[in-house]
Amino acid sequence: ENCRIIDTYQEADAVLYHGPDFHGYNQHITSKQIAVFWVLESPVNYRPNRINWTMTYRLDSDILLPYGVIRKAEGPIQVDYEQLWNEKKASTVWLISNCGHNNARIQLANALQQGGLNIDIFGRCGKPTPNNCDGTSKQSDKCVAELFRPYKFAISFENSLCPNYITEKFYELLEDRYTVPIVMQRSITRKNLQAPNNSFIAVDDFKNLADLVNYIHTVENSKEEYLKYQSWREHYTVKSAYFSIEETGFCALCKKLMANNFTTKYYENMSSWHSPNTCEQPQDGFAKKYLDLVTALPL
Repeated sequence: ENCRIIDTYQEADAVLYHGPDFHGYNQHITSKQIAVFWVLESPVNYRPNRINWTMTYRLDSDILLPYGVIRKAEGPIQVDYEQLWNEKKASTVWLISNCGHNNARIQLANALQQGGLNIDIFGRCGKPTPNNCDGTSKQSDKCVAELFRPYKFAISFENSLCPNYITEKFYELLEDRYTVPIVMQRSITRKNLQAPNNSFIAVDDFKNLADLVNYIHTVENSKEEYLKYQSWREHYTVKSAYFSIEETGFCALCKKLMANNFTTKYYENMSSWHSPNTCEQPQDGFAKKYLDLVTALPL
């Protein structure tokens, strides 16, 4: 209640620079104002300039701006396993709107399909969705939740493999879609975000895609095995923070400003801190490693 978001930077205590639109340090802000690098996307086009604080999804940011939060529940939570199992009628779904990224995630999903995994791909990179649910802006719509709920699994491949970079789509799968995410790397999801081990399946837990496909078939055809991936719900809560100002970094930014603990700390070169070089490069790509082994799939 002590903070306001305004669009007149001359009156502001903190000035936020949105990463993708940051074209140069504003020399007109005063020494009493805090310059904050604010970004939710992975490293793309950034220019070297001086910034005081960082406000991103990365865990080493001055102000953490998460896509979601996973918390230990205060007490046991009742889960209706019978209803959950009964509503799961289909195998795997993927809603994807950006077909242009070069981490080979689409090729990886296609290889899984080729190997026998039944994936319904919707969106601009697949078939049209029911009720016009296409588009990134609609990922949090009720129609998307309804689309996902009958599926046991969902592809949750990010458009880039960068430290701590897990977007709201992963959290939403756990929060209200009751669908088990299939991610690329366990380390990013588990080590960095503390997601329960049995809340998702990671490609890199398997030597090749054939082993992964066989494992998913085993789990989806066994009520007991599948519900093991839902048992964490008794002990954890999940909330997508993307559209909740209380759960995002803005309240933390306000508190930091109210503490009046302004220091002379600054990042002289943001391009080295938030650089594409911190991400896995396409030529050394994670997906490529598995695609090179695609001959191991039963065709």
